[in-house]
Amino acid sequence: MASPFEAGRFQVVVLAAIMAAGSITAVVLALGLGGISVRPTLPG
Repeated sequence: MASPFEAGRFQVVVLAAIMAAGSITAVVLALGLGGISVRPTLPG
């Protein structure tokens, strides 16, 4: 059976992994969307 300390450490590791995945996703999306160089023009 795991001790409360080990369970808490595991939760911190999981939280850090989720935060890292969110940061990586944000960077990838920002770089992917930042490459658009043609803007739509208004008709008329």
